[in-house]
Amino acid sequence: MLRRKPNTWVQVNLRIKEELRRKLEAAAKEGEVSFNEEVRARLEDSFRIESLDSMIAAVPKRVRSIVGDAIAEALEAKSSKQEREEGGSK
Repeated sequence: MLRRKPNTWVQVNLRIKEELRRKLEAAAKEGEVSFNEEVRARLEDSFRIESLDSMIAAVPKRVRSIVGDAIAEALEAKSSKQEREEGGSK
């Protein structure tokens, strides 16, 4: 088997349903890119998302809890401030 360099462009044949092809085509048109570029970018994005999910899962549960609590407290403080401001303007 011929070994290719990792940065070599290769052609891949892919079977997809027509509905998906139309969605990709519409997205490519909307983004003003080629169909090929749209498919390639979406595939690359899926691996980035997978990598981020792995990184998030690696964060200890306690850290996630602390961060979640901090966000909840900040949202609660913002809500209270808005309520006070709205009450004072009536």
